[in-house]
Amino acid sequence: MPPIIPEMREITRQVPADAFDAEYIIGEVCMEVDHLTSSNPQLFNDISFELHRGEILGIAGLAGSHSHEFVESILGNSLKSSGSIYVTGKNKLNTPSGNTLNNNYSESDRQKIILSSWFTISSDILVINEPTKGIEAGSENEIYAIMAKLAKQGKAIIMITDKTSELTAMSHRLLVICGGKLKATLDRENINRETIMRYAKQSGNL
Repeated sequence: MPPIIPEMREITRQVPADAFDAEYIIGEVCMEVDHLTSSNPQLFNDISFELHRGEILGIAGLAGSHSHEFVESILGNSLKSSGSIYVTGKNKLNTPSGNTLNNNYSESDRQKIILSSWFTISSDILVINEPTKGIEAGSENEIYAIMAKLAKQGKAIIMITDKTSELTAMSHRLLVICGGKLKATLDRENINRETIMRYAKQSGNL
């Protein structure tokens, strides 16, 4: 019997139309990742892409795709053994963490406070891991609206999530990773659940 591949999760709540402008103007390249390979090539191998100002770049992958390990390597942990990451200007990478906020805040409020604080910091490149994980029903759209506003102000956002509706609704471009390899880079008009799943389940080389 072939192994069961865990599906990416689907949520029924939709992003409001006014939270995302599909006809965005792509900015200049602010980060280039060139042939990034893990110290264990089985995790991720030879991945390259560019990130532009003002875009939300989604990263998709099923369980076992090692997409999360790949994003961690971009943030500077020890998984990378070869390849280069070029960041222009004085940009920085940030990832949200609620550890600095006390437990009097709900998970939704903590996430909104963290994301909103990014309007006032100098970082131009933001990394958001599971933006609505643990968020109560009804609060997701507020998170999406904050992300969209950050992008419209010129921030470059890397978003990784296992919710396909977030990927399809919020990504200007999308990287699909399977087995530690980049299988597809999708433009906005080609981002849909069927295409994501086709590449996310793909084995072997393109």
